[in-house]
Amino acid sequence: MMGNTLLIHMGRHKTGTTALQTFLSENRENLEKYGWCYPDLKKEIPELQVWPPWQTEKNGANFFIAKEIEHGGRSFLERGELCTHTSEWNKIWEWMSECLKHKNVIISEEAWWYVADEFLEEVKKKYGNIKVVIYIRRQDRAMESWWNQMVKGGRWCEKNFREYLDSDGIKEIQEGLHYLKKINQISDIVGKESCIVRVYEKEQLKAGGGVISDFLSVLGLDWEWSEWNRISKPNHRLSGNYIEIKRAFNSIRPAGYFPSAEQTYVFQELSQRFCKEEKGYFTTEERLKFMEQFKYENEWIAKEHLHRKDGVLFYDDKMDFPEEDIHLCSAFEENLIQVFSAMLCVQNEEMMRLKRHNDILTWKLLLQKMNGRKLLLFGAGQKCKELLEHMDIPVKWIVDNDMMKKGMMRGRIEVIHTSQISRWERFFVVITCVKTDEVEEQLQGYGLQKEKDYVTAKEYFGWT
Repeated sequence: MMGNTLLIHMGRHKTGTTALQTFLSENRENLEKYGWCYPDLKKEIPELQVWPPWQTEKNGANFFIAKEIEHGGRSFLERGELCTHTSEWNKIWEWMSECLKHKNVIISEEAWWYVADEFLEEVKKKYGNIKVVIYIRRQDRAMESWWNQMVKGGRWCEKNFREYLDSDGIKEIQEGLHYLKKINQISDIVGKESCIVRVYEKEQLKAGGGVISDFLSVLGLDWEWSEWNRISKPNHRLSGNYIEIKRAFNSIRPAGYFPSAEQTYVFQELSQRFCKEEKGYFTTEERLKFMEQFKYENEWIAKEHLHRKDGVLFYDDKMDFPEEDIHLCSAFEENLIQVFSAMLCVQNEEMMRLKRHNDILTWKLLLQKMNGRKLLLFGAGQKCKELLEHMDIPVKWIVDNDMMKKGMMRGRIEVIHTSQISRWERFFVVITCVKTDEVEEQLQGYGLQKEKDYVTAKEYFGWT
């Protein structure tokens, strides 16, 4: 009797991992209907602490590769080497083992690739029925995409592509592109039949062309199912001069400054609108030379792990991508971009300060309106989750019209069905749904009045 499956997703960098993790986290309830659990360990085991403490994880799996640190007299977990003898490791497996008795479990983390053998050896000691899904991408395209992400993210990179290839930290990135060694290590531990190698290439991804539909096909699930929550904002790359402008932007960031999602999204939107042709950063000669080092390994993976007699791993054999025609900034142009970028950073910090101040005033106003009543949140969806992550006042329950959500937990707060509330006048309600018309009509039917007995979170917190 094999028992339920522990499916471990090891997406290599730039193979749609963030999009997949976002999709899985936003569809936890839907996955449960098919017998799959995508755990949010930070919520399931509240005593687990992450450093920095405001960090939220959509994959819920960083705890497996986190070391314990002390900060301010408290114990936190910081991403680092695999630590298998910590109390946190045992807490995680105690919860996971119980969960696996009832359903299949998916866990996902990119960084496992670098500690795959050590991690899987430890997991095998805890549980036997393991499958590992690996997504790999053509190495030259992966390298270009990784540099693009570094610039777009704005946290590390202000180097151009060739400067980046010559930098000290590139050796570890390139080492990770030698896929064969890791795949063989994984196969030796879990068995070749349990090591599922998927190629991140449009014509090789099943059921619609994207990594999400492909991964669902691995689970045996239908991508076309109407109840899936779709991702609204794809993670587009930057193209053309927008990558160069973003590099100049990166060079002026203050210490500890992280660009807002809105700032990055502006660059992405402009890039998508005005730069249509797919281009690259290698010359054709550089690309051929770069790929030559992986030729034997890629053929072996195709033959041994994908059962392709012709040894073709990547069907896309194009090598003559046009180079990005980037206009390198003059000193004056770069200084001009830096001045306006610095002004945007200052403005963003001021807006964040005002938002924090506004949130405090909002909660004070809500406390006054509650007038001693218990607080209910109406709606157990994503916005409810986001609100709970920033709330600092006690919530009695979360109520929802969906009977399937009854008994769920959002953090330590239980979700109950609306039919379980008999005396609504004893509570003050905050509607967390984005669309509120039907819910407001429902509450008014219970005799509640807007602003006196209930409010909408979108009006108080400026949601759109």
